[in-house]
Amino acid sequence: MTDARPSTAPLTDSFDNERWIDLGLDPRAADLLAGSLANELSELRVDAVAAWSGDEDVVLAQLVAARIGVPRVVLYEDLGLLKVSRTLPAGSRVALVYTA
Repeated sequence: MTDARPSTAPLTDSFDNERWIDLGLDPRAADLLAGSLANELSELRVDAVAAWSGDEDVVLAQLVAARIGVPRVVLYEDLGLLKVSRTLPAGSRVALVYTA
């Protein structure tokens, strides 16, 4: 797996000791990051790209999924249960992208 830190540097924001990814800081860098992740994931032949329900995660998952031509699903936690935004066929290979 490729080190994504150089791709995320223009997308990293911080305050005090906290750091986070903000895809809106540099849309071109966000697209390049998605392309890099898509290249890695295309070799794994995933059937879907998943993300937790946070805005940045869902946007990144959508960008990656669009590049490799698979659906994007959103994961939710509800009362200790993991829920998925759409049904996937049994045995689907799913990649989780996460911006934290």
